[in-house]
Amino acid sequence: MFLVGIVPGLLVVFISAFWLKEPEKWLASRAAGGKKGGSYAELLGDARYRSRAIFGFDPGAGPALSACGASGSSRSTCCRMS
Repeated sequence: MFLVGIVPGLLVVFISAFWLKEPEKWLASRAAGGKKGGSYAELLGDARYRSRAIFGFDPGAGPALSACGASGSSRSTCCRMS
């Protein structure tokens, strides 16, 4: 079963290493010291993007946060940022 589970991960690594390329416009902007990416405060501060950002975060947050509660693990062992 381990091999079945590792195949998608290896596929992602292979595709990102050999076929997935960054856009030329982005590479040129980065090389020229272009605009840095925004912050969460900037994203959530703009009313146009606030609801979209919260809605996009919500579907992923539910399963991740409920997994800690369902497993019966304490906060220190389950939700540790490492």
